[in-house]
Amino acid sequence: MRDSLIISMIIVVTNKTIKKISACKPSNHKLADFIY
Repeated sequence: MRDSLIISMIIVVTNKTIKKISACKPSNHKLADFIY
């Protein structure tokens, strides 16, 4: 259970980072859509 919790937290942080990058670089929106 602990491993899955850590993984889920990593995913949340990664998604937040991707959103910040996408906000800075509009050209990366297609890449972000692909990841989601």
